Amino acid sequence: MLPRSALLWLVLLASTAIADDVTLRGLERGKAYTVEVSAAGVVTLTPTKLVTVGGTPNPSPIPNPSPTLTPFEKEIQAQTKTVLVSEGGSETTGAALSEVYSRVSSGVADGSIDHKQALAAVKAATNLVLAEMPDKASWTGWRTAVGEALTKLQQEGALETKAQISSALKQVSNGLNAATGYTPQLQTAAKDGTGKGILGGIDIDKIIKLIELIMNLLKLFGL
Repeated sequence: MLPRSALLWLVLLASTAIADDVTLRGLERGKAYTVEVSAAGVVTLTPTKLVTVGGTPNPSPIPNPSPTLTPFEKEIQAQTKTVLVSEGGSETTGAALSEVYSRVSSGVADGSIDHKQALAAVKAATNLVLAEMPDKASWTGWRTAVGEALTKLQQEGALETKAQISSALKQVSNGLNAATGYTPQLQTAAKDGTGKGILGGIDIDKIIKLIELIMNLLKLFGL
């Protein structure tokens, strides 16, 4: 007499053959069955009932993993969250500041902005953005803290090359985005019903207008 495991294997092999080649009485193509083997070696096939609610379920999308932040980016994120939560700062201003640092970073990287003028470009563009925003006072402490951090990096010799400066500025942008939830792709997001372009607390229309101002200003620095 075959052991139970061997018998079960034969049943599974037979099930494959049934699905492809022949039809047994009581078995229907396309249905699932549970195989049970009793102590006496009797094989029982029981239909498995599949329950579907609201039609055929779609597999849940796998979320994109959050990017790993550097220690510097985490510090910027923490500073930004403090402004948003405790100082009355807005996500829109945070997003605009992110654009400042990101665009100067890109300009330094591609050589269109002299890396020696990068911090001056950031300062001028930041002044422009905050002058346009009603919550500019909320970002005073943030701006001071970031400026001190960049100055420290400069004193340590970590802001000498184009690559170093571009990377540091991009990390500031990344830290801001991690706190506000902003990404440049939001610029093409659908508008809300009132046409104000507000999505997740960020006024996209305002960001686009500020980007135009930033770009015009950075032309003075060679962009």
